Amino acid sequence: SITNTYMKNLLLHEMTHILVFHPYLLEDLNMITKRNSVYYVSSTNVVLKARQHFNCPTMIGVPLENQGGESSAGSHWEARHMLGDYMISTDYIDIVLSDITIAMFEDSGFYEVEYYSGGLFKYGKNKGCDSINKKCIAQSGPLFEDEFCVTPNEPMCSSSRTFKGLCRIYDYSSSIPSEYQYFSNPKYGGFMPANYCPVADSELSKTDYYPTSCKIGSSELSSDYGEIIGDNSFCFISSLLPINSNNDVSSQAICYRVECDNNNKQIIVNIGSSSITCPTSGGTVTNPSGFKGSLKCPKYIDICSFEGNIICNGMFDCLNKKVKTSQDSYNYDESDDNIEDKSFRESVS
Repeated sequence: SITNTYMKNLLLHEMTHILVFHPYLLEDLNMITKRNSVYYVSSTNVVLKARQHFNCPTMIGVPLENQGGESSAGSHWEARHMLGDYMISTDYIDIVLSDITIAMFEDSGFYEVEYYSGGLFKYGKNKGCDSINKKCIAQSGPLFEDEFCVTPNEPMCSSSRTFKGLCRIYDYSSSIPSEYQYFSNPKYGGFMPANYCPVADSELSKTDYYPTSCKIGSSELSSDYGEIIGDNSFCFISSLLPINSNNDVSSQAICYRVECDNNNKQIIVNIGSSSITCPTSGGTVTNPSGFKGSLKCPKYIDICSFEGNIICNGMFDCLNKKVKTSQDSYNYDESDDNIEDKSFRESVS
C-alpha cells in the first residue's frame, strides 16, 4: 500500500543514520573534509561514484546539508546536489537509492556492498561540473531546464521521471539568504533544502503520501489522456489527445507505461490502448497518427538504462526485480505484512 511504501522509505532512511550516516561516525572514520566552510564526504568510493555520476572529475567530495537545525545540517546529503536520494533532509517526491550512498557504506569499512541501485538517481547525471559549481538559476534562465524552472506551476517531471510535479516557487515570509536569491523579489524561492532552487515538487498529504507517483499514485484525468499508473510507468510532458477529443490541448505531466526496445534503442510509450515510438536521441513528437498535440520524448538512455534490461520505477521495485533476476541475491519479500529491513540489507549486502 501507499502508506507501507512511505513507512519503508522512512525506515530505510532512519536505519541508514543508525548504520553509517551520522556526522560523528563519519568524522571518526576520517570520511569528512571541510573546505570554505562546507563539509564534504570525501572518502574514496564516494568521490569515485560522484565523479562518475555527475561527470565531474574535479569533485573533492559530496557536500553535506548546511541548512536546518541539528537534526538536518551535517547529517544528510545537500539536496542541491543530491535531490531525490533518500538521504536528503526532508520528504521529496523522488525517493531513490544512489550509488553514491551505497559507496558511503563501503567506505565505512563495515559493509560489503553490491552497487545496484536501479539506476533511478538521475539528478545531475552526466551534466558535468557546472551542475556542482554553478547556480541553478542564472540571468539567462535555468541552468538545466529539465531540473530547474522559473515559471510557477509549470508542469514538470521529477529527475527519475517516476513522479509528476509542478514548478514550485514560494513567497517566503522574509527575504531568503542573498546567495540563494534567484528572482528580483528577495522573498521568492524554490525548494528550501535545495538552496531554494525551484524544482519539480508536489504536496504530500497525510492520507495520500504519493498522489503523483507514476507507480502507486492516482489519476484525475479523463480516459482521453491515456494516462496509465502502475508498473513500468514514467512521467512525460505531453499534450496528446485523440483527434476526436473535445478536451483542450495543453501540456501536462502525465504518466505513461513504457517498453524498452533494446534492439533499436527506442522507448515505446503506451498511451491508453495506442503506442508511440520515441527517437533514440529524444525530442518532440508532434501530431502522431491518431493524436493531436505533442509528446516530449527523453533520450533512450534516460529511461532504458537499467542493469540487465530491468525496467523499474521505484526504489523497492528496483531491488525486488533485481532479486528475481539474480541467482545469488537474497529473497526479498515485498508483502505488506513483512515490513522489515530486508530491502536495506539487499542494498548493502
